[in-house]
Parts: sequence; structure tokens; C-alpha cells
Amino acid sequence: MNPSALSREPEGNEARGSEIRKRWMLVVMLAVIISANVSVGARAPIADFSPECNVCKYDGNFMFEGDVLNLSEPCAQVACSASCSSVTVVGCPAPEGAQGGSKTENEWPHCCSGVKSRIECNTRGY
Repeated sequence: MNPSALSREPEGNEARGSEIRKRWMLVVMLAVIISANVSVGARAPIADFSPECNVCKYDGNFMFEGDVLNLSEPCAQVACSASCSSVTVVGCPAPEGAQGGSKTENEWPHCCSGVKSRIECNTRGY
């Protein structure tokens, strides 16, 4: 048997092993990222539309074309435009002078005072 062929075989196995380790690490990293996103408890409200019926559905709330909902949970104002297959959502902070829902029911924009961003603001630049 050729000695040089023997010395190359482990290198081939090492290269395959290295590739397998890289792929395995990628799978592990993706699993960690996915589980971190799930464990935060964040959820995205779902929007759906029926242009034929002029109806929108947002996070379990049904609205007719042109309706505006001021919600307290999540703290947002939601407007239905079924004819355009869209729902417009305005969150916090509310635009200056925003008109909204009931203060006693803590509806948008009144609920904005209790909303804290999960994103740290860095005004010094990156």
C-alpha cells in the first residue's frame, strides 16, 4: 500500500468531520435562536381581510371597512381598509395630538404611558 495514500485518508476523514461539525453547529445555533424568540413570549397579531365582504380581522377583532379600533392590549390603534387588503396599526408612542379611545378603559393612546420599549435606545450612534 502506498504510504502517501494512507496519510491522505485521515485528512479526508478530518475534512468530512469538520464539515459535519460545522453543519451541526449551524443546526444548534438556529435552534437556540428560535427557542430564544419563542421564550420571550412575543407574539405578532395576525391580520386577515375579505375585500368581497369589506371585513378585516386583527388579533381576533372583526372590523368593517373604515372602522377604527382603539385597543388597550396590545396598546394600538387599528384601522380597517379591507378594499385595499390592509390593516393600519399605530402603536406607541402615539403621534402628537392623537385622538383615540377611552381614558377610563385605558385604550390607545392613553395606554402608551405604561408601554416600555424592549429596544434599548442608543442616541450616541453605533
